[in-house]
Amino acid sequence: MLDTLFILDPSDEVLLEKHWSGRATRQPVDAFWALARHARVPDAVPAVMVSEPYYVHAVAHDGLWWLGVNRVEAPPASVLALLRHLIALLADYVGAVSASALRTHVVVVCELLEEVVDAGVPALTEPALLREIVPPPSRLAQVIDAVALTRLADRTPAGHFSAIPWRQPHLRYAQNALWLDMVETVHLVADARMRLLAGQVCGALWMKAQLSGMPDITARFADPHRLVPSLAAVHPCVRYARFEHDHALSFIPPDGRFKLMDYVLDLSDADALPFVLKHRYTLSGKTGRLDLTLLPRLPPAAGSAAVARFDHVVVSMAMPDAVTSMRMSCSEPDSTSHFDPQTHRMTWRLGAIEPTQRSLAFSSTLYLTDAVPDPAPGRARAPSGPPPPTTVTIAFHISQWLLSGLKLRALQILRESYQPYQSLRAVTQSGRCEIRLPSPLLT
Repeated sequence: MLDTLFILDPSDEVLLEKHWSGRATRQPVDAFWALARHARVPDAVPAVMVSEPYYVHAVAHDGLWWLGVNRVEAPPASVLALLRHLIALLADYVGAVSASALRTHVVVVCELLEEVVDAGVPALTEPALLREIVPPPSRLAQVIDAVALTRLADRTPAGHFSAIPWRQPHLRYAQNALWLDMVETVHLVADARMRLLAGQVCGALWMKAQLSGMPDITARFADPHRLVPSLAAVHPCVRYARFEHDHALSFIPPDGRFKLMDYVLDLSDADALPFVLKHRYTLSGKTGRLDLTLLPRLPPAAGSAAVARFDHVVVSMAMPDAVTSMRMSCSEPDSTSHFDPQTHRMTWRLGAIEPTQRSLAFSSTLYLTDAVPDPAPGRARAPSGPPPPTTVTIAFHISQWLLSGLKLRALQILRESYQPYQSLRAVTQSGRCEIRLPSPLLT
């Protein structure tokens, strides 16, 4: 499924290349850079491309490009998922996956790649079992690496050949605990009246288990029919037949932190959006006005100690090229605003928004230039007209609230007599959230 891996930095340097099946040339790297150099943002680079005789799969992460190269066509989603899993594993070992971190821990990186992928096929992917074979970086590990000694364990992880290879037997904890994080990323496009044009929620259920013995867990949702099995991906420990039947998650968990489930839900009701943005945008001669009002719409607390709140909000808007400066003011003392004359982009940053706050205002005066550049030789001067429509981008982070309304109703633990400490945290964060505004009014 994966013949070769290239890790590239923005300066066109190949930080690391790993070959599992044969040896690929750097032709796919050159073909990739030929496309990537013309892209303004990483999202504009195609995730899958063909450079005969290779199939190239690209993932961007923290300024680095991860290229998976195959000679035989493979399911693109599987290759991209494997690349992202490799990035997550390295982040678990070395922290931020940057060029300097990869150079510092190159021995650990190579050992992990050897264990995770075997002959191009995923082999051992559980972090808890990998730590038994490849110890995490430490002072002692750096000394061993310096004298070229191997740090690989000389034994197979316990339980690797059992019916439950993702969990070690005979685990014991003084205090049993279970932490769950439900994280939803919202992608949406709305018009100026906040009518939803397109929207999607990408959710993930993370779990950290510190449980003794071999517990069997069943998690049930309050509204299970919102989940569509064909739009969900579960950890291999989940009994998929039961998930398809009654949408319950029944599993024996791995030890430590892992992703239990991914799911995708479509947005169809604009009333479910956590905010409303109102605007007033006018131009008159060499000046103009831009007024924005943000109305939070989080539900009030209903007998729960956890109160939903905005941790931060960032509103960004591209201004016309004729705007040279802006005089801005905000209604909240802890909010800030900035206009970049180079990129012609306005940014309004708000801190935490208390549940009692009903509206937040931003006001600005625009200063424009009437200078029109001379046309190129042989071309007529383009007539001046109203600026084109623009887009407002909103980034936000909300604690203790999920846009989808999905809730865990019950979490039952079988085969063990103890009752562990349980913690549940819900987070909604923005992905690509855009509000399309019409051209400003000319007065």
